[in-house]
Amino acid sequence: MSYKEIKKSDLNIGELVAETKISSREDGMLYFLGQDGHLWQQEERDENSSSLKMVEEVGVIRESGYLYYPDEELNIYRFPNPIQEESSYKGCMVIFLLLSSSFFTLLFLIIS
Repeated sequence: MSYKEIKKSDLNIGELVAETKISSREDGMLYFLGQDGHLWQQEERDENSSSLKMVEEVGVIRESGYLYYPDEELNIYRFPNPIQEESSYKGCMVIFLLLSSSFFTLLFLIIS
């Protein structure tokens, strides 16, 4: 049996959005892309955000429907959010039309 050598770059399932200038991660730190589009770091066990610090101004403009994450080299990737996938069926509006005093017709309109 032979094994294929796997590179770290093969593990990224997303689309490269931005490259950073940071060379390595610090131990015990959590890295994430903030809502402002910049790369932030925080101590893993810090619950009150006292160690929150901006690492680099990346300037990524977020689009809805994607999850953004930094990889091992802290480059920013994105992939479609499977939970927020748009569906063609957005809702249903029910309208009752009274045609006579003895019966009514139920009409469904699909709003898309």
